[in-house]
Amino acid sequence: NQKAIKELSEALRESIKTISTNLSESNNPNLSRNLMKVEKDRYMLESLLRITIKELKTERTFSTLKTQVNTQLDDLQNLETTKKKRAEIHHHVKTIESHLKRE
Repeated sequence: NQKAIKELSEALRESIKTISTNLSESNNPNLSRNLMKVEKDRYMLESLLRITIKELKTERTFSTLKTQVNTQLDDLQNLETTKKKRAEIHHHVKTIESHLKRE
């Protein structure tokens, strides 16, 4: 388990390095913000992996990892729901504007 987590951590570092390189090579106006987000995400993932390793060693569980994944999945679902509602509202507003123009 520890070997797999170490390999995952190394792969994560390489992936982040590649992402950082790609971002810095692009003409992205939000480069600074993107790099900060990548760094924050990396820090959070490394912290989560450390906690998971500790849990695996002491309790033979990975409940924190499981909880974090479920929380993020719920957040993504909520975001999708919000996006759909926003699109519906936008459509209704456009329809009302169209009706008002005709009158």
